[in-house]
Amino acid sequence: MNKPIKSTTEECLRHFSESRREQLDAERCSARNRLCEMIGVSDTTGYHWFNKQTLPSGVNLLKLQYLLELIGYTIIERETLTKSLHELAIQLAIQALSPKDAAEYTNVSENSVMRWCAGKSNPVATMEVTLLELLELHATEAKEKKQQWQATLQELHFDSVQESNPSVQEFPLPKHEPNKALRRQVIEALAQLILTAKPLAELILTDDFTPEERELLRQLTQVVRSNGVFDLSNLLNRLCSERARRDIKP
Repeated sequence: MNKPIKSTTEECLRHFSESRREQLDAERCSARNRLCEMIGVSDTTGYHWFNKQTLPSGVNLLKLQYLLELIGYTIIERETLTKSLHELAIQLAIQALSPKDAAEYTNVSENSVMRWCAGKSNPVATMEVTLLELLELHATEAKEKKQQWQATLQELHFDSVQESNPSVQEFPLPKHEPNKALRRQVIEALAQLILTAKPLAELILTDDFTPEERELLRQLTQVVRSNGVFDLSNLLNRLCSERARRDIKP
């Protein structure tokens, strides 16, 4: 491959299969079978992918897409994925994480997880921190499996990896302190919550709601001896400006 190819999964698979046909068919398809072993699919499945150019679905589609990315292709369908969803798709592909485990950790259905990774829907903004925590839990195993895939591709001479391609760079996961990307995601999540809460608060403050109902809100947000509404009000007041942050006591 002289230069990176940017296209759909289907077109990238076709280009790879046709441009590497001799290599894939050599020595009774040994290279193709090694790819299948690395990916975790049967030889029959690999035959349908690379010889019949049949596009898979589900986790197998994520496996194929990651393989193509490592070789140097840019998959159009994955360009809209956030970094965390792209890494989630990779961890599912290399089986460092299962859809079931991801669904249980994020408290959504497996179908929702797969739709995220396919770029068909997005998690709510507040899910970002949970996703990053999940990815960090499996980061060590994921790194080892990525290295195994890369080593196998090099051994088979399918190693046209574009090091400047962001789709194959190591995903930065937070350690003990939030990194810059995570801090931005935390800010965006809080901003979304504020924008969602503001019209609700305005509504509850109207005469359409009774004093008893407003008291119920305060009761529902009671934490130990503190009132959540009061505490949040103080915190948001301190966020109004840097001077307020310094001058208003927590």
